[in-house]
Amino acid sequence: MARNKKKVAVAAPKARKPKRDAEEKKFAKKADMTEFRAQLDSLGLKIIEVSADGNCFFRAMGDQLEGNEEEHMKYRAMIVQYIKEHRVDFEPFIEDEEPFEKYCDSMLEDGTWAGHMELQASSILTRKNICIHMLNSPRWYIRNFSDREATSMIHLSYHQGEHYNSVRLREDPCQGPAMPVIIKGKSKTKECSCGSARKHKPSCNLATTVASREPPKTTAPSREPPKTKGGQGKGQKGKKQKKKEQDETPAIRDHDSKVAPDLGALCI
Repeated sequence: MARNKKKVAVAAPKARKPKRDAEEKKFAKKADMTEFRAQLDSLGLKIIEVSADGNCFFRAMGDQLEGNEEEHMKYRAMIVQYIKEHRVDFEPFIEDEEPFEKYCDSMLEDGTWAGHMELQASSILTRKNICIHMLNSPRWYIRNFSDREATSMIHLSYHQGEHYNSVRLREDPCQGPAMPVIIKGKSKTKECSCGSARKHKPSCNLATTVASREPPKTTAPSREPPKTKGGQGKGQKGKKQKKKEQDETPAIRDHDSKVAPDLGALCI
């Protein structure tokens, strides 16, 4: 009778997929950053990177407002305090039925990611509208103030749905608060260039406040990308199309603006 052979355990090969996925993700991020920088460079802007430690939004705010991302905990505390003082306004927007006090305590902790409530609160608290740049996408605006009411605009870049950086003018020396950035452009269609996807009206701030060079405030925000109409309208057949107008780049107040492509904007 043959003896039973003793089974020898063979170690399973180490999985390499997680490491490979991490490397691919890192490469993709690097490629996206290169493309993102080129996109903003065409508008005369540059990305100021901040640490990705869960405090990125507050760090980007610190860079925008005083040129120091290390003040992130100060801005975190200020914004959470504002939310606490305006509980009636913010509590209905807390998700997962989380208690208001627990939410605020969690948001005060170092490394807790900021959400839409913190962006809204920071806009109202600083009396500044916020512009969020995204790769190959229209800009998003958080508008709480009219052109005359807003002191200036905060510009941030949003990367892969998980990280914020600060955005400044290309020529900004980054010594102190960010220099004013104004992105203005003219619509290539009948729709208003403010990004509301509605027909342009003479009352639109974007068309009537060139002297102030401030971004517009939209009364009916839209989350849909600007739409364009093709073809010619009734009574326009046979007429020669007008030459397309070129968009303009951001400009510092009282300085000439340059011609550059523009991806448009969305208002939220």
